Amino acid sequence: MDQEIFSETNIERVAELLKTLAHPVRLKIIDSLSQHRELNVGTIEKQTAVSQSQVSHHLIKMNDRGILTSVRRSTEIYYSLADPMLADWLTLVLNIKNKRSMFT
Repeated sequence: MDQEIFSETNIERVAELLKTLAHPVRLKIIDSLSQHRELNVGTIEKQTAVSQSQVSHHLIKMNDRGILTSVRRSTEIYYSLADPMLADWLTLVLNIKNKRSMFT
């Protein structure tokens, strides 16, 4: 394996990313955004069945950490995944979980 990929700095960055993602609401948001190019808070609220205040809290945290991007259009803020590969990664993790009993 490439030494640079597993450098201390990269490992710490990945750990921070995983900490940020380690919440069911955030994973629901990522799932919703993976199915659509971009969504506003109200649409994410409906798709995730999570209150607007909770959705907003998690969106802000993920946006601040660079997981999401946002753009204001008039009075609405639209969010999208900063990197669509994040949805692929989540699918991979779920597939591994479904094949392994160690995550039950």
